[in-house]
Amino acid sequence: MSTEKEYSKLTFKAFTTNEFVARRKSVSGDSLEYTVQINPQTIERTFSPVTPESKQAKKSNSSGGDGGLNPETYKFDLYFDGTGVAGAPPSGKSFSEDFQLFLDTVYAYTDDKTKKKEASFVIIYFGNSEFPCKLSSMTASYLLFSRNGTPLRIKVSCTFSSVEKEKPGEKKTKKKGGSATKSTPPLPPEPQNRDCICPADTPEQNMSMARENKSASLMTPNYTPADMSIQ
Repeated sequence: MSTEKEYSKLTFKAFTTNEFVARRKSVSGDSLEYTVQINPQTIERTFSPVTPESKQAKKSNSSGGDGGLNPETYKFDLYFDGTGVAGAPPSGKSFSEDFQLFLDTVYAYTDDKTKKKEASFVIIYFGNSEFPCKLSSMTASYLLFSRNGTPLRIKVSCTFSSVEKEKPGEKKTKKKGGSATKSTPPLPPEPQNRDCICPADTPEQNMSMARENKSASLMTPNYTPADMSIQ
């Protein structure tokens, strides 16, 4: 996926939903985003189909069919350096504040204490590519400390899973075997006459009763609008 702007450093932008429209905000009201201090050396992008779990599919004579495609995964390592060797972080914050900004952007930040914390939907930008995704796992390894025990260097191993963009206003309901667009069944037609008259023995008697009661809504096996019209 291409984007008009080119990013020389890996950049994360946080969103509230998989529509990727509304940005997630910090306490100060700024849109949460993070640009790395050091680009990853490698980015591992994995593609895989959904493998059927049935016993027949596991046999050697399986037809090789599959059940669709799994989300793509993106794996890479990021380094956060507080020694000054790699220069100042692009955020302009201190080492600890810069690392916290990264966590707030991709992981569990929320400024509403009543809501459950959850990982942000993010778009990863790098070069002229962008990848809508969500964090799957992250491991932080503290590699270097000052004499007083303050961390000075952190290696973060990340795995993100691709997320398909949902069109604004499109809501889907989950059901066994897949998802479907939620729809509301139509209402039955409004009756022409709310005073129900029980059918007589013959169509002729029905029509006579309908005329006498000024009703066009008698239900009979031979009912047609033309036959039951009021004269």
